[in-house]
Amino acid sequence: MIGRGLAHASSKASAFVLDKTHIGEVFFFSDSSSALSSAFDPSTHPGQQCSLLFRKNIITMLERHPSPRVTAKWSPGHSAVIGNEKADALAKQGTKHRSLMRESTYSHLKHRARMRAQLLWRKQWARNSPKEGGFASADVVPPSIAPNAIFRSTPRELFGRAVQTLTGHGFTGKYYQRFVPTESPWCTCSDEVTDPILQTRQHIICDCPRYEPYRNILRRNHPGLHAHNFSLRHLFDSRSGLPDLIQFMHRSGAFTKSGAPRPDPKPD
Repeated sequence: MIGRGLAHASSKASAFVLDKTHIGEVFFFSDSSSALSSAFDPSTHPGQQCSLLFRKNIITMLERHPSPRVTAKWSPGHSAVIGNEKADALAKQGTKHRSLMRESTYSHLKHRARMRAQLLWRKQWARNSPKEGGFASADVVPPSIAPNAIFRSTPRELFGRAVQTLTGHGFTGKYYQRFVPTESPWCTCSDEVTDPILQTRQHIICDCPRYEPYRNILRRNHPGLHAHNFSLRHLFDSRSGLPDLIQFMHRSGAFTKSGAPRPDPKPD
């Protein structure tokens, strides 16, 4: 477990300096940078109980004997540092004994439950392939219990417009045709009487001349954009094409009610 050695060392150090007022400095050395960083990390993480115990022991030691200066430092492993090899040997011996950490923190148990729920969700998602139905083209990434980085960094209006577009509930003629019959389903680039073109997501992204000036944003990483068999799944994948699609939507105003770019939001 990450930090178990530091937790044990802090307990020993706290007891050792209790009646030794002449001690002015206490050092903790570890060749594990992750153990050192997690020891002071308040967030949920593996070995969190060890981190809490380490900090508790340090606080207890300073409350009883406030004069020492406590320092935790990284030490390179297998580099002829005095005491390091002995510490490694003792650590290996310690793995044979029963852990003193019999409980987990509530936050870590909650984190594990969330991760287990996500794992089960992803297994069910993988079994239900190939995807079918109206959301199939957008259902390309394994589900997650939290939004991925691209959605966390996308402005709110653009985030909502992207979700509407991916789910087929955006401002398109195909959506109007099904849910808002009072609106025209035909694209403004066509003649509604002589040569009507249904305004679909595919048409707006790949073909509508209104958005041609911005289409290089998409062609840069998707040269097959105009192929007859091009699938929007490539652009709806948040791991690859979605950043390009969101930039295209932002610059062009695609999938807004007016079809025109919206002004950038004012900073708070």
